[in-house]
This record gives sequence, C-alpha cells and structure tokens, in this order.
Amino acid sequence: MKHIFSSGFFFTALLLTAMAGCSQYVSVTTETRSIPVNSTVEVSTFNGSITVEWYEGSDLFLEITTSANSENELEEAEVNITADILTIIEAHKLNDDANVGVSLLLRLPHGVEIAELHTSNGRITVSGGSGSAQAITSNGSISFENFSGSVRAETSNGSITVSGSDLVYARSSNGSITGEIMSVPPEGIELRTSNGAINVELDSSLDADIEMDTSNGSVSVTGEGFRNVIIDDSDGSAILGAGGNSITLRTSNGSIRVKTVTP
Repeated sequence: MKHIFSSGFFFTALLLTAMAGCSQYVSVTTETRSIPVNSTVEVSTFNGSITVEWYEGSDLFLEITTSANSENELEEAEVNITADILTIIEAHKLNDDANVGVSLLLRLPHGVEIAELHTSNGRITVSGGSGSAQAITSNGSISFENFSGSVRAETSNGSITVSGSDLVYARSSNGSITGEIMSVPPEGIELRTSNGAINVELDSSLDADIEMDTSNGSVSVTGEGFRNVIIDDSDGSAILGAGGNSITLRTSNGSIRVKTVTP
C-alpha cells in the first residue's frame, strides 16, 4: 500500500484474515493532520466503503483499510492527500488486474464540510456534519443521518436514506429511497429508482408541484397543506401550498408515500 501525504502522522499495520476458508491480507493505516475550520473535503476510493463522522477536535483523522488477496497486491493501491481550502483524499488502483480495494473512515472537526464522496462496490455512510454533498457509488447503500445541508445521491443495487437535510436528487436501482425535503430549489427535485419504494417527508409550509409515478405499486399522499390531489392507482399529482417548483418521484415495482410534517 503506497501513501502520499503532504504532512501529518501515520501508522500502518498488516493483518492476515481468514475468511470462508481463504486468506485475505488487510493493511490498516491511520493519519492525523490539522485542517482549517470552514474548509471542505472531497473523498474518492474504489472497491470499498466511505464513512464520514464529525467530532469535537481540531484535526482530520483518516483510517485507510486496504484489502487484497495477496500481500503483493496491497502495494497496488495508492492514497493521495492534498490539502488547502479544499482537502482532496483520493485512492487509486495502480494495476487494473489487482484484486484490491480501499475503505476510508474519516473523522472531521465540526465546521469542516464535505462536498463529493465517490466510490464503487461499497457503501457511503455520513453521520452528522454539513455541506452540499454529492454521494456516488455502485453496489452499495447511501446513508446520511443528521446531516445539515443538501444531498445528491446516486447508486445501483442499494438503498438511499437521508435524514436531517434536504434530499434534492436521488437515483438508484434495486433499492428504496427515503428522505426529507425542507426546501425545493428552482431546478426542482427528482427522486427515481426501480424495484424499490419511495418514502418522502415534506415541510408542510412548502410551495411545490408534486408528480408521482410507479408500476406494480400504489401512491399515497397524507398530511396538511395539499390541494388538487389526484390519485389514479399507480400515479398521482398534488399541489402543496401555492404550488411552485417541481418534485418528481418515480419508481417501478414499489410504492410511493408522501406526507407533510411541521418542523
């Protein structure tokens, strides 16, 4: 496992783990470095998960877990970290044929925001914090809990769950979408999946036009503030408040549930 760090302290351990009768080599590296308050972080990796948390402190803490089928293949992954107002953490595969993956656990001081999180074949989990986040993965779920800001999420073969923030865009396949919408941008909101349900909570004080469409599922709208509600088996529409920017919800093989809440 190669590491390119501009500064900071890091520690590496090499483990050999027996899994289902075969051996897997795991390298665990940690690094701690200072990071300016009010700065932003972007993270990308491959064949592994991304986990982001916030804590009471002043340093960025990063745990890098590299997994491979052989000790030599551990050297076929590289992590680069560049720091400024925007801190970029990037994991790269050095050999396309290597069976290797990198998972990243990131702990940030309060006041540092996240922007883009990108991986493949792994989940993305965010707890707390803030920012205007874009999360992209494949074959993994995306979860934001108690996150303050806006979220754009895209995955395949995984669910998307967002609480405490505005879910402004979500696309998945073979997974459900669950989120909160407390504001609607001028370009509108689109949540789309297949083989999964969509469950959305809306601020009852919003002004929005809502369109819903599914196949092999039902549509329901509950709560205060709705008018001109039209439900026709697997599709429907409604106006919230005075109407305005659009909220589009589409799925197949799943139900759509929309309800209003008072924050």
